[in-house]
Amino acid sequence: MRRKSVKKVLAGLCAGMCLAALLTAGAGCGAHQDVVLARRILKQLVDGHYGARHWIDWEKLVAMGQPVGQIYSGYKGEADRLGFQRGFIDSFRDGFRAQGSSFKDFTNWRVLDRDKETSLTRVVTDIKDHPELFLLFAFETQKGKKRLVTIAAQKIVDPEQFKEYESQARHDH
Repeated sequence: MRRKSVKKVLAGLCAGMCLAALLTAGAGCGAHQDVVLARRILKQLVDGHYGARHWIDWEKLVAMGQPVGQIYSGYKGEADRLGFQRGFIDSFRDGFRAQGSSFKDFTNWRVLDRDKETSLTRVVTDIKDHPELFLLFAFETQKGKKRLVTIAAQKIVDPEQFKEYESQARHDH
């Protein structure tokens, strides 16, 4: 009797997981994961958590228009590279705090687009009190893992054209 109960519980768990997978498969599960990753990285950077460094492609990183990756590539020793990573994260945190910003200032997180040829995914979030701006995160998939290659504040020059682009990109997913 006990063996049957265990089998029923396992069967029920498997059925529930399969149903959940089916329900989320068409609901943009990948897009949700991309947004979660972008949020996690920004939160870690804002809080100064060094764990953020594992999600960043340091050799390719462009942050707020600065070629961080080029500078990073100039460091050859592991200790120097680790120090650079920590310095970047500390500077990001300190700059964010100096602006009086909060993680809660970022709303409406979404995938902007995906380029299957380059394996690039771009996630954006609106910035509270700045409707003309958004924060962009670009991820590249390398060996099955996503790594941040760009973080940038972008100005929306033509709001209608931007909305049209977003709408078209959503249909192309």
